[in-house]
Amino acid sequence: MNSSDAISILIATAVLFLMAVALIGFIVFYQRKQFNLQLKQQAELQEIEAATQRQLLKNSLEVQEAERRKISKDLHDDIGGLLSATKLSIQSLGRNLKNSPEVLAQAESTKELVTEALAQVRSLSKDLTPRTLENFGLVDALYEFADKMNHASETSINLSINGLESKDRIDSGIELTLYRVVQELVNNALKHAKANHIDFKLDKKSNLITLEYKDDGVGFNYEETKNDINSGLGLDNIISRVNVINGSCQFASSSGNGTQVDIEIPI
Repeated sequence: MNSSDAISILIATAVLFLMAVALIGFIVFYQRKQFNLQLKQQAELQEIEAATQRQLLKNSLEVQEAERRKISKDLHDDIGGLLSATKLSIQSLGRNLKNSPEVLAQAESTKELVTEALAQVRSLSKDLTPRTLENFGLVDALYEFADKMNHASETSINLSINGLESKDRIDSGIELTLYRVVQELVNNALKHAKANHIDFKLDKKSNLITLEYKDDGVGFNYEETKNDINSGLGLDNIISRVNVINGSCQFASSSGNGTQVDIEIPI
């Protein structure tokens, strides 16, 4: 073999080698491109599924709130009206029973029971559809709720709000979500946690609202409880409400160490 043939073979080998490298490079590039495309498609599908799930949850919560408003209106207008009429009837009856002290005493006792029932119906109606939230906003509604619970229970509730003033309004969906979450957390603390103190901190920044909750109750094992539908803690309700408005929710709790909940909601 002369030198010319050797050079030709060397060149051919180099060309084949370069072609092989190019082919391998193309295959790697193509596979990586396909892999990235699959990842992108998978992420898009997951986002679509998440968006669909959020919409379904939103629809479900809207139905719940509509039902709450209907029940609240029925309680206020129908049951409340009947109790008010009954109270007036008893008062009228009492005026005609001045000569019958025993019957008059029974009428007065019945009137007191009706008055108490009327107050409870009005309170329940307000809890189902918080008029203060609708008319004046989240700040006034939360302070009203905290004041009510401080008077109704032995648990001390401390509420701190920064970045929002009385009658300041934000998105109505966010307002309602935060109000319902606060209700749920307080109800859990009173029913299950046996807490003596509850602290809420609500902060509004330029593009974010944060809600921090702490109590000194008995606590719970979050990992064991989060999927337990019989626990009665309503964790799914809280998480679902926050997820619907693209927020995040973190629980930190253990037996004997109280509970902390951190919620972030973009605005």
